[in-house]
Amino acid sequence: MDGRKIFDAINTCDDVFIEKVVLDMENRRKKQERLRRLFQIVKQ
Repeated sequence: MDGRKIFDAINTCDDVFIEKVVLDMENRRKKQERLRRLFQIVKQ
């Protein structure tokens, strides 16, 4: 998701879309944390 899509969603008050964007961002962050943990395990 790029910033422009988020900005457009806020402008149009598309609450459902904003929720999807937020969930997508949270899921991506969780995946990155999981990957980081896996890499740390591999390095040890």
